[in-house]
This record gives sequence, structure tokens and C-alpha cells, in this order.
Amino acid sequence: MDFKLALSTCLLLSTLFSAYSYSQTVPFLDFYPNCIDKTLDSAHEQYLTKLTTEQIKHQTEDELVNIELSKALIAIQKNASQLGATAIIINNKFSVFRKSNNHKASSITTNIHADYITLCEHDKTLTTNRTPVGSDGHRVLSSHTFSVSTTFGETNQNRAKKARQHKLASKNISLLSAYDVELGQNQSALSVLGPESIRLSLSNGNQLLGYGRSLWVMLKNDEIIQLSSQQNTLNVHGLNFIDFNSNYDDKDWLFNQKYSKGDPIHDITSNEGYESHNGRITVKGHHSTLLTKSRMDTNTGKSAYYLEGFNLTGSTLSQPTSIASFPEASFDLTGIFHTPEKAYSQPHINNHLYLHDDKPWLIASPFLLINADAEQVNALIVTESMFSQENTGQFSNLASYLKLHQLPTTKAEFFAQYPTALDDFDQATYDKQQVQITAKFSSYDDDAEVIELRLEYF
Repeated sequence: MDFKLALSTCLLLSTLFSAYSYSQTVPFLDFYPNCIDKTLDSAHEQYLTKLTTEQIKHQTEDELVNIELSKALIAIQKNASQLGATAIIINNKFSVFRKSNNHKASSITTNIHADYITLCEHDKTLTTNRTPVGSDGHRVLSSHTFSVSTTFGETNQNRAKKARQHKLASKNISLLSAYDVELGQNQSALSVLGPESIRLSLSNGNQLLGYGRSLWVMLKNDEIIQLSSQQNTLNVHGLNFIDFNSNYDDKDWLFNQKYSKGDPIHDITSNEGYESHNGRITVKGHHSTLLTKSRMDTNTGKSAYYLEGFNLTGSTLSQPTSIASFPEASFDLTGIFHTPEKAYSQPHINNHLYLHDDKPWLIASPFLLINADAEQVNALIVTESMFSQENTGQFSNLASYLKLHQLPTTKAEFFAQYPTALDDFDQATYDKQQVQITAKFSSYDDDAEVIELRLEYF
């Protein structure tokens, strides 16, 4: 056979085969076939994987989910082979990532809805109609017109990587500086800290920047007016949304190169000549203070104060706090959850949570987070208030916020609205084509309160 003819024949056969296969195992189809001989089974396969502390420490949620998805796809192919299928169509797939505070109960559940089919012998060609989920296990991207205006610059994957790899030149704290950043400098001086985790616009025009959960910088115009280890704009729930940053959250700073968190304040006041007043260490001529915490002295059995943090300022401000500013216009959450393909718009949002699950989030209200990339919305989270009571406005709790937008407030109401949702005890998932809605509940009971609603576009 002529070499060119042989090569052309091989390429043609390879192209035809790759249209519906990428391996010697049963292939997943990217396009629907023109002829299905038989559907051997329409299955809902579920795979549960317990995660180790090391996995959670060294890999992101997306990386872990993709690893488990790859394993599930291999298992699906084995099932198909045992049934005698010649192709697989994935109709739906979703993963549920459950993260426990102590990591011991953390897990990933991978759910795949698939048809195991045989192709007709006389016609194994494929149409131009895409299957809902591609051969790589990821959904075929669809367009939706829900968009917001953002100021995100670099990709958040780069930002998260830079934050993890950033090395600090100094962790020293003085009365006028922290981590080599001085009061009175302009915003450009913050580059030594690495990427910020969160940036909030405040009602007084200032900005509050957070690095991890334990370093907070107040900007007035472009000037640094406050450096602190504490804040009271976000509550504990809000802080938990910020990814851990070991540079600041390990709290291994030193005051005056000598004193660390947990040292008795008696050592500091006696050695440095500072005064202690109402649990704070103050210095004449300075507005900055060292923050302390009272606990029992195991040696004396009496209560004593220990170094807890710092609040550096050039004015009489006692805390880096103010009311966060949110856009006046609100989202039509009722419409978004019921008709997610409909067009929605939102004014520019200035409150950014950069580092949460390695994704960028816009904080649209104390109860609402929006994941957007290049002005395309990918996900929404409706959650308990992330801010202190002064920031929640007319809403006392999440239930009142959900009721206003006609969204379910209990597990029973969620299943009444989404009867085909998958019940996973204290969590439920409703999946339909390009939209997935996940609810988290306060317990397993039917009257358990909704504590989070998440909507994701695919």
C-alpha cells in the first residue's frame, strides 16, 4: 500500500473513532449519537470519599473535587463495560464538598447521572448536539445574561498562589508600624504584605483591607491611618469566609522584637515603662495601644492580663470599625432562583472577598455573596449575616432575608419548592441542566432552618 494512502487511512479511522472515544475503555460522548440501539441502564451513581487532613491542607477544593471526579469517571466506565455498553452519556453530575472544622469528617460526594447505551451497528455517527456533560466530566458551558460590574484584575488563582507563597521581610510590631508598613504611608506601601484577602468600602468613605483574618488596614483616601490585629465590622461567620493566611493568622508577630502574643503584660509595662489601663497598654504621646486578654494565672490562681494584639493609629480611633457600604439597589433573588436564565443587572459593587475557596466574591449585602469572573456571574451564596449587627439593617436574621425574597427558610419548604432535590441529611442539592442549587440546614430534621443557599451556573 502506498505510504501516503496508508497514513491517510489511519488518520481517517483515528478521526472517526475519536469522535466518540478517547480510550480503549467505554467512551463518554461529547455529542448525542444519531442512532441508539439500546439503553442498558439509566443510573445515578454516587461515590463518597473521606478526606485526610493533609489533602485539605495542601490542595484546594477545586483540585480535590476534580481528583474525585476523575476516579468516579473511571468507575463509571467499568460499570459500563460490565453491562456491555459501547458508549456513555452523562446527563448530569455534581459534587458535594463537606468541610468539617476539625477536618476529620470532611468528605466529597460525587454524583453522576449516566445512560449506558449501545450504538447501532449500521450507524455510529454523532450529531452536532452536545451532551449536557462532556467527556472530561465537566458541563458544556452555557451563556446566561446575569452580570455585574466588578474591578477584579488578575485571576484569583494567581492572587491565591501569591498570597500562599508571599514571604514577609519582618513580623515586627511597633507603636507606629506593623510588618514594615508605617502609619501615614500611602497605599503603595502595602505591597510588602502581599495580596489582600478582603476589601470593604465603608460608609464614611474609608476602606478596610484584611490580610487573612488577623491584620486589618484602614485607608482614608490613599493614606494608611490604622493597622490592627482586630476589627468589628465582620462577625465570626464573616471571618470564616476568609481563607487562612499563615503570614498573619499564625499570629507569630513580635512587639518591639521582644514580646509575642500571650506574654504577660506585666513584663511589658515594667520593662518598657508603659502604662496599663482597663486591660490596654498605652504609651504617653501615642494613640496606639496594645490589646490584652484576661485569663487565670496558673501559678497564682489569680486573673492576669496577657498580650493579645495591637491597634496602631495616629488618631483617637479605638477600633478599625465603621459601617460597610452596600449598593442601594438589591438583587431580585426570587427571580434569580426561579428563572436563572432571565437577565439581571446590578450596580458596581465595591466590597470584594478575594480569598475564599480560591475564588473572587463580591459582597452585595450582609447576606449575599456573588462569584464573578470577567463580569460573568458563576455562583451566588445566600448565607447568615457576615457582618456585625450594626450592618444588617432591617433584617434581624437570615430567615427574615429569605422570606422577603420568597425563598425557603426550612428543609421542608426547600423540598416543597424543589421536590426532586437530592436529600443528603443536613444538605440537599437540586440540579437542572445548567443550574445547581444547594441548601444547607441546621440539622437533619424537616423543620431544620436553612443556613445557606448556593446557586451555581454551569
